[in-house]
Amino acid sequence: MEQLIVKSCGYIFLIILGYMLKRMGIFDADTKSILGKLLLYITLPFAFIANFRSFQKDELLVWYFLIGFVTNIISIWCGRILCGHRECRDRAMYLIECSGYNIGAFATPMIGSMLPGQATVVSSMFDIGNSIMCIGGIYPLSRREIKKDKGNIREQIMFIVKNLFSSIPFDTYLVMLFISLAGIRLPSVVSDVAGDFGAPSIIITMIMIGISFEINVSKEDISDIIKILVSRYVLAVLFIVGIRMLPMFDEVQKQTLSICVFAPVTSISTTYCNMCGCKAQVYGAVSSISVIISMIIYVVLMS
Repeated sequence: MEQLIVKSCGYIFLIILGYMLKRMGIFDADTKSILGKLLLYITLPFAFIANFRSFQKDELLVWYFLIGFVTNIISIWCGRILCGHRECRDRAMYLIECSGYNIGAFATPMIGSMLPGQATVVSSMFDIGNSIMCIGGIYPLSRREIKKDKGNIREQIMFIVKNLFSSIPFDTYLVMLFISLAGIRLPSVVSDVAGDFGAPSIIITMIMIGISFEINVSKEDISDIIKILVSRYVLAVLFIVGIRMLPMFDEVQKQTLSICVFAPVTSISTTYCNMCGCKAQVYGAVSSISVIISMIIYVVLMS
């Protein structure tokens, strides 16, 4: 518990640091763009490679994967309903911010330090299903909202598939999944080096959230922030109720999946929102507040 509180305070400190450096003029919009590309093309792919070193098979792997995938689909659908007929960039923001869970850089370290080893396998497979959408699928879906000429169904599908497989983090996850399912293990030195290169992901993410955070928000912005956050955590409660009703899971598996669906907004959401031209004051606030809310919930769940 003490370790969890210390980590949580450290994450909040990084958010505050990013915000203060922005206010001091040291960081600006260009800094956020550079950090986003660093996260997207370098640190996250290495972090994913390192995360697979603890991958193990068990008979319920497909269930963990499906829960991670389906919860994202439901969250995206709810985000699309919530935003209604808003401006296209607002619709893209709702799709990105209402879905996706920060598992690898946020939930898994907590799970690994507080729960048995079996829990890491559960969170890893959940994260694979989660990542298919929040790393690969959500960006082309959100870009489609911005694209004025969406074309016919075939063109829409090709647009999504093309963007999906153009995502380096997604491609990395896919390759590592196939390698792991085939029983191939990377040399420990490769996993260790990848872990070192991927370690800054959480630091970069929290600083980006701080840079994006803006206190001066309009009433409309506050409404958007509240709607997105309420949507995420109400859905999380409903997901947990559903998970608790599944008879094949033991208590550790249920607790792990509960922690996963209460995870904050995914690391890459800030980058995708920035690339889609969404309102920084909204997605920055959502990301910041979701981290704090999730930390509080984790303390309760693990106490």
